[in-house]
Amino acid sequence: YEYEMRYSDAERATRQALDIDTKALGPGSVATARMMVQLANLYGSHGEPDPAEQLYASAIRVYLRVTGQAPRQVASVVFQGAQQFLNDGKLEIAANLFNDAGGIYHNAEGDSSSGAARCLTNLGAIAEDLGKHDQAEGLQKKALAVFEKVSGPDSIDLVEPLAGLARTYKSQKQFAEAE
Repeated sequence: YEYEMRYSDAERATRQALDIDTKALGPGSVATARMMVQLANLYGSHGEPDPAEQLYASAIRVYLRVTGQAPRQVASVVFQGAQQFLNDGKLEIAANLFNDAGGIYHNAEGDSSSGAARCLTNLGAIAEDLGKHDQAEGLQKKALAVFEKVSGPDSIDLVEPLAGLARTYKSQKQFAEAE
């Protein structure tokens, strides 16, 4: 339904699937949490941040309770929630969640975590938006170093942190570095 731009049908079907999962498996199952994330993504993509944020928060609590730790799957949900808060302009909440997701990715994958690097890139963009240019530069450079190490010097993964660095340099009128 969503691909056919039938949002209300997609919402109804996803909500029904969530209700069925909740009744059959319980509100604390991983399958139910996955359906919460799917519905949150639907709400977020259609400009309904409040229910999306509530569903992300619920799914994160379920994943953490079920797993007893913070694996990559939890980091992915935290990252998605952070993206939603960022899209809604709630920069401080987004920054906290990106920081949490980055820590989870780092603990799960080590120093060469592309997930943690994506979090650093987003944290750098938030720092730039808040006028914290030195912090933004450091975060973008750190993300860039990880992506170069993991993916190589010509990887598409370098585009976002490079663009973030250029934006930071431009805002500081460091035009030579921005090039």
